[in-house]
Amino acid sequence: MKALILEDNISYVWDYEMILEKLDVEVVAVYKSWREFLAEIKKETPDFVIVDLLLENNEKGLEFIKEIKSSYIPIIVCTGYPEPEFMEDALDYGVRAFFTKPIDKAAMTYEIKKLVNEIKSENQGKCIITKDKGILVKVPFTEIYKIEIEGNYSMLFTNSGKKFILKKSLRKLLDELDASLFMRCHRSTVVNISYIKTLDVQNNMLGLNNGQNVELGNKFKSTVKSMFKVG
Repeated sequence: MKALILEDNISYVWDYEMILEKLDVEVVAVYKSWREFLAEIKKETPDFVIVDLLLENNEKGLEFIKEIKSSYIPIIVCTGYPEPEFMEDALDYGVRAFFTKPIDKAAMTYEIKKLVNEIKSENQGKCIITKDKGILVKVPFTEIYKIEIEGNYSMLFTNSGKKFILKKSLRKLLDELDASLFMRCHRSTVVNISYIKTLDVQNNMLGLNNGQNVELGNKFKSTVKSMFKVG
């Protein structure tokens, strides 16, 4: 398990490192500038990050959070300035935990341990790793509602409205997917089974629980019908 720290106060860095060491989490690097921090993430994606909201030279950690909000990297925020708008914005961007300085070390240890256990569970073959604007991204299977294929490229469509493009053929991609979660419903489309809500046999269409519709190919009708127990 690897983490990156964005913090300009060395005493707090020591506190975080002490907590992470006890939880067997490696601190890959510590940065005072979010721009340098972002450059590091483009090289190697950490399992999670710890971010201070107000940095030296008046840099704001919230700007960094905006930059990576679509990358699914879990974020833990620590700040000495718990402005209500900061907290609201951070939570809107999917921050997993929010701590006010001075840090309650016991509470932080508990939250990070819980997060580490969640990440370990998610990483057991339940995500696809791709890139978004140069940043490596782990896309959980549970976020993907369909995959469309065009030649040697695969497009992942997520429930959050994000689309990722992989230079990967359907054959290679199917080897990575969990067969109990995904099924082909068309020669160029794979769908997440957990999202299927309705089956329209007459119009060859699947209705998904996020309001999307997916075309059903004749070749794959029998498989889908058996799932719905339709003769």
